[in-house]
Amino acid sequence: MTPPARDRLFDETMVMEIMAPWPMTIAPDADVRDAAREMLYLEVQRLFVEERGTLVGVISQTDLVAAVGTAKV
Repeated sequence: MTPPARDRLFDETMVMEIMAPWPMTIAPDADVRDAAREMLYLEVQRLFVEERGTLVGVISQTDLVAAVGTAKV
């Protein structure tokens, strides 16, 4: 992407034009393996953690790798 095209994208594009309209969610008490499986199946890099309709966090592929790398799972 050329600098003018990039600048035009940043200046003229609204978030709602490029956002995921239906973000994928998971419960906070879900198993980590289920979160990893969902990310792979849905081809997403993160899941929004929702409890009773309220956003309580986000889990990402990076979070999963860090947990495995530090022996937390």
